[in-house]
Amino acid sequence: MRLKTALVLAGAVGVSAACGDFIVPNSDAPSLDALQQNPTPSVINSATQGMFNGFRASVAGILSNVSLFAHYGREGYYIDVAQTSLTAFDVPLTPSDGAGWATTYQYVQLANTIRRALDLVGPAMTDPQKEAIRGFVKTAEAYLLHGQLRAQDSIGIAIDTDHPRSDPLPAIASITAARTFIVQRLDEAYTSLGTAATAGVSFPFQFPAGFAGFTTPATFQQFNRALKARVLIENNDYAGALTALGQSFINTASPMSFGVYNSFSTGSGDQTNSFFDPNGVSFVADTMLPRQAQLQAGGAVDLRVSTKMVQMTDANGPVYRKHTGVTSNYRWTIYNSNSAPIPIIKNEELILIRAEARYRTSDVAGALADINLVRGQSGGLAPLVGFATSQDFDTELLYNRKYSLLFEYGHRWVDLRRFGRLVTVLIGPRGPGDLIFIRVPLPQPECDARNGQPVAACTQTPLFRTTS
Repeated sequence: MRLKTALVLAGAVGVSAACGDFIVPNSDAPSLDALQQNPTPSVINSATQGMFNGFRASVAGILSNVSLFAHYGREGYYIDVAQTSLTAFDVPLTPSDGAGWATTYQYVQLANTIRRALDLVGPAMTDPQKEAIRGFVKTAEAYLLHGQLRAQDSIGIAIDTDHPRSDPLPAIASITAARTFIVQRLDEAYTSLGTAATAGVSFPFQFPAGFAGFTTPATFQQFNRALKARVLIENNDYAGALTALGQSFINTASPMSFGVYNSFSTGSGDQTNSFFDPNGVSFVADTMLPRQAQLQAGGAVDLRVSTKMVQMTDANGPVYRKHTGVTSNYRWTIYNSNSAPIPIIKNEELILIRAEARYRTSDVAGALADINLVRGQSGGLAPLVGFATSQDFDTELLYNRKYSLLFEYGHRWVDLRRFGRLVTVLIGPRGPGDLIFIRVPLPQPECDARNGQPVAACTQTPLFRTTS
């Protein structure tokens, strides 16, 4: 979808995307004209609340594509008999949906429209109230763009999007420029949230249950810093990541699961968790996950395996699901109901980010303490005594990130790529000859609108063929 036609606000502030409709129930939903031409506080608040659906749409797209899709993370597979995408393990990847590209930019354009509305609403809202909304919206925008950048990687993404729909399409910015822009957006948001917090104002809209504990400008700042730490660690800015973590909600005394989540429910007009699959009919886990897991002292498998997946059996023994070359007898239990929340970012990830940043800044003892904390609390594993080499640290870090963040936001694929281990670690589900892709092309409609430019982004991604 072209950026200048991406904003879908016909009649209500909500966005219809390929993976489903995510509409915040609101009987007084504002029209696009009201938001753009004569915004009122209630219109702006309703539109801003709609950004929560952007968080939810983003994670759904990432899990569907980067975590499960055959070409990418291979944490598991989507094996519904109605789909055939898994037949493409051994052929080049062509532009398709861009891993949620259209949805991302629909919400980015909504963010732009909300910010313009704040400039028009005048004294009907106080400056600190406006800053609270700006801080929220810019944080959401940065999160969406970072998720998209993780998919496109060195192809880059569009960042200069705040223009009239009649303008030419914005250029595709480099990965370096995009990361700089995302960090800048997060910092701008942090400043705005701080202004609102100092003034003592509250957010003028309702938060979903998954954001419990982060519903004030001051606590939302902690969420903002957590997201910044995630971006900086991928940019090898370890000192910056440590600073951001110090302002986040990281806490070794809190549960590993503490954090910010996307909520789902069966309520009228709401969205259920589409990854709830109690019989393993559509979604299965990769069979290598339990085989590669470390064992607890008594011989039981890492707790993160036994709490996130289960072997399918019947009276005759193991039950295997097979489709288009994939075979698995493990189904997911991580999302155990159709209202189960999906993490956006949690304490466990922050502790692992800190471990990486500490090790890279020569705080080996601190890194070891963080790794052992996660190993013990999340995996039930015995503590390590140290790391013989930096490669050993990398292996242990990647192991814990793999099992701690499994099936949450495509972390495995991104981690293996940034550590240069996609080829040596990722194994195709059908063995030697399967292709490993390192980035996602731009979607075909985007390429058509750009006349196939840039060429490298509109043909196929560089790839590797598995050998073991």
